[in-house]
Amino acid sequence: MNKNNIEKRVVKEFLEQKREKPIVCVPIMGDTKEEIVGQVQECAEKGIEAIEWRLDAFEGLESPNAIREVLRDIEPFMENIMFIYTLRTKPQGGMVELTDDQIKEIHSVATEFSIVDFIDVECFSVENVKKEIDFLRKKNKKVIISHHEFNETPNIDILENIFIEMFSLKADAVKIAVMPLNAEDVLKIFELTYRVKSKYPNIPLITISMGKLGVISRIAGGVFGSSLTFGTVRKESAPGQIEVEKLEKIMNVIY
Repeated sequence: MNKNNIEKRVVKEFLEQKREKPIVCVPIMGDTKEEIVGQVQECAEKGIEAIEWRLDAFEGLESPNAIREVLRDIEPFMENIMFIYTLRTKPQGGMVELTDDQIKEIHSVATEFSIVDFIDVECFSVENVKKEIDFLRKKNKKVIISHHEFNETPNIDILENIFIEMFSLKADAVKIAVMPLNAEDVLKIFELTYRVKSKYPNIPLITISMGKLGVISRIAGGVFGSSLTFGTVRKESAPGQIEVEKLEKIMNVIY
C-alpha cells in the first residue's frame, strides 16, 4: 500500500483551478482485475492525467478484498495520475443496485489507499449523504458530489438549486451531468456553469451535457467554468464521450 500522501500535481491544479483547459479524465470500465490493470497501465503509458475507476463494472465488486487487490495492482502506475473512485448506481446511470451499507463499505475500502484522490458520492443515493461525506473527509479523502439526469435537462433554476444543495454538503468538487433534448438544453448547461461559477468561484465544477447533442460541452465546458471532462481510451462510461487523443487535439484549438 502506498504510504505517500504528497498531493499529486494534477490534483493540486484541479483543486486550485489553475488551468483554463479542463483536465481530461478516462473512465476505467473493465470487468476483471486483469482488464482494469491493463487499462490503467495503458493510460499511464499514454500520459493520461486522470482516471475514474467505475467499480460498478467490476465483477468482483461484492468482495472488498477483490477491490483491494485491484488497488494494490494499479498502485505502481498511479504516481502522477489523478484517481477518482466511483461507484455508479443504476438510478444514476450505473450498473448496480446496492444498499446504503454496501455503498458505504465499498467507499470505506478506498480510504485505505493513498492512491485514491477523490471518491464520487451520489448526492441523492445515500441516506444522510452529509454524514458519509464527513466520514470520508475525516479519512483524508476528497469528495466529488455528483448528480445525473439521464432523461432530460431540468429548468436552469431547478439545476441551480440542486447545485446549491450540493455545495452546502461541503464536498471538494461538484459534478452534474444532464441529457439534452434539444440545442436549448445544451445552452442551459453553459449558462448554468457560468452562473454557478460566478457565485462559487472557489469550488471546482464538472458539468456535462450528455449524448451526441451535448458533445460540445465536453470540449468547450472550460470556457464557462468546468474544470474536468471525460474522454475514452476504450469503453465509454456515458453517451457522447470522445476518444481522448481526438478530444485533446480539438481542445488545443480552443484553449
